[in-house]
This record gives sequence, structure tokens and C-alpha cells, in this order.
Amino acid sequence: MVDESDRRIIYLGITDKGTDVLKRASLEGQRLRKDLFEKLTEQERTQLANLYKKLNSE
Repeated sequence: MVDESDRRIIYLGITDKGTDVLKRASLEGQRLRKDLFEKLTEQERTQLANLYKKLNSE
């Protein structure tokens, strides 16, 4: 779809199939992260969260 006020701008959309692929990829990513973090102890998860907070604050 072209922007009528500026024809250099072209808007793109995602198809239903693309939306489905994105949803599946997101769910798979969640599953992979869950499997990864379940290997850590509660203390290790807390330490990791604190490290991420420190990295994000600077």
C-alpha cells in the first residue's frame, strides 16, 4: 500500500501464513528459553537476573 501523501512510502503487511509462522516461532523460542533456564538453580537464575539488570542500567 502506497502512502498517498508521500508516494516514496510503501506500507507492507504480513499474510495470515506469516502471522502463523511468527506465532509458532515465538512459542518455540519460549519453549527453548524455558528448557534452558530450567537447568539453572533458583540462586543461579537470581544471579543471572541481577546481571541482566546491571547490564541494562548502564
